[in-house]
Amino acid sequence: MNFSEEALALDFAYKEFGKRSVIEIKAPEILDALRRIEKRGRHETATRARSTIGAVFRFAIATGRAEPPHADQALANLGAYDETVQ
Repeated sequence: MNFSEEALALDFAYKEFGKRSVIEIKAPEILDALRRIEKRGRHETATRARSTIGAVFRFAIATGRAEPPHADQALANLGAYDETVQ
């Protein structure tokens, strides 16, 4: 992923979830947001956004901003998303 692709994924994630705490964001909300991107025919963008959101959740766990049970469940559900895209 180059800088502009990463910036696009970060911009998407911020617009969707930026004002909320990671612990408030539920996996179905993430999946809905990714599906909206897919409906526009932007499958690669959806995959990049999923990766970026996953990185944010992992960072939140590593820095103590989210507890693993919540974040792990969200990440596991995003893994199911990856399987449907391929």
